Amino acid sequence: RSGSPRSSMSGIDMNQAMAFLAAQQNQAGGAAAAPVVLTEEEKAEKRTQLVAAAKEASEALQQPENAAKILAAQTFAAGDMMKFFMMAIPVAVEILSPVVAKHGYSADQAGCMALVAELQKHKDDAEIKSMADKISKTFTPPPMQMPGMPAAPVDEGAD
Repeated sequence: RSGSPRSSMSGIDMNQAMAFLAAQQNQAGGAAAAPVVLTEEEKAEKRTQLVAAAKEASEALQQPENAAKILAAQTFAAGDMMKFFMMAIPVAVEILSPVVAKHGYSADQAGCMALVAELQKHKDDAEIKSMADKISKTFTPPPMQMPGMPAAPVDEGAD
């Protein structure tokens, strides 16, 4: 046996495992990563890409068949937060997955939320903020329904 500590159950070399985890953290932008400073040209290009992604996401959500699916899921949830997360979020992810994947995000709920988070960083940009607000509504549950109280109505005229 060598002098390195090993897990008694799996034979994993703990030193190698810790070195691997540290390397992964550094690659994933861990605490040691230096902040990225963009030039004005890079900022403009990033904004252009973000606006394109937001427009495509908004258009996907507004397509009649997709809007109907979202409305049906929100109506079914009827103010119940658990139903909202079980029904409306998966519908929105299904609709947005191809768009977010096209723009470099993962084609899942995390990728959709990452796009929304990136959009929300630009709250001072009216164009981006408007699109972000519309997209965010798809992922935001309605006010919680209190037992014995009527559910909040679904805004069927929302865009």
